[in-house]
Amino acid sequence: YLEGTQWNKLRPRYKSKFVHNRLEQARRDRLALLTDSKPIIDVSSNLETLKETAEIIAKVIRSEWFKQDMDLSLVSVADIAMLWGTGFWKIGAASPGNMSIIPCGPDNVLPIQPGFHIQQSSAVLYRTWKNISYYKRVFPYTSAGIEKHTANYTSGDGGYVRPSGMSEYTWNGVGPGFQRIMGSKPGVGEAYPSTGMGAVELEEYYITDDSVNESKNKVIVKDPYLGLDEHNWWYEVEPGQPLYPRKRLLVFGGKLLLYDGPSPYWHGLFPFACLRFNPVPWSFHGLSTYRNLLPLQESINDIGAGTMDMIKRALNPTLISKSGSVAGPSWKDFQTDMPGAKLLL
Repeated sequence: YLEGTQWNKLRPRYKSKFVHNRLEQARRDRLALLTDSKPIIDVSSNLETLKETAEIIAKVIRSEWFKQDMDLSLVSVADIAMLWGTGFWKIGAASPGNMSIIPCGPDNVLPIQPGFHIQQSSAVLYRTWKNISYYKRVFPYTSAGIEKHTANYTSGDGGYVRPSGMSEYTWNGVGPGFQRIMGSKPGVGEAYPSTGMGAVELEEYYITDDSVNESKNKVIVKDPYLGLDEHNWWYEVEPGQPLYPRKRLLVFGGKLLLYDGPSPYWHGLFPFACLRFNPVPWSFHGLSTYRNLLPLQESINDIGAGTMDMIKRALNPTLISKSGSVAGPSWKDFQTDMPGAKLLL
């Protein structure tokens, strides 16, 4: 509907397909209103010795905001929330202080056993598709044989291009038969590169794990494939204390387990921010902004198309005659819309 495809494909050709896309106009105006403000970022300290450090941190955050185009990410997540009812930010970071913001929809982020707030969930699943080189680079010790889990979504050499209304995640997960029915050939309808690329589904499970150290000795919890000097999220657990106080992380590439260890984020929270413009008490996910606008958009289309059809009928009226009352050549040459036309029976 937002793209202007608002009529059924089976609608007769002679019928008008008038569209006045007020839905897209409402989307654009609402996004402009929601994202027109500039956030104020301030970090301060009451301790004189830490004021300089606070100022440095504030400048780093402002720099990351502009460098990572977080203002555009804010527009994207607002757009997703208006459409799906719920939008997410996946917030990451890397040494020496670089941040990353990824706008996601409900097809990418799935709270498991959620409460009303995302941090009340038992776990959160993040899923997307990555190429083979990503796994080789990020998980060099555990990605052996990852090629066996490849889902080929090539669109050339017999492949199909996904429809614009379907997310890439959903498209990559369906079978070739469904792609043949729903998709189109490369170069027909949508442009798409003709070269193929192997992709593997990435799943990251951030879990609230209440397991404790049941031994009588201290346990070091760390990345199983990195030394202590190679990462900074390892820690020691005293007997009887929680093994994963900052959440547990499991990473799968297809069905291959790539990582099982502590979450790298010190804040101990799920690294996701949730945006809902219209939350409801009976569901974690909110309602789409366009929910109440769709009937109005359909009414506008029906009124416009009906008016156009009536004008066509008035300009091109139906002419009825009895068989044999008018000679064939005369009937064929007679034009109903020609001024001063005469037809003798």
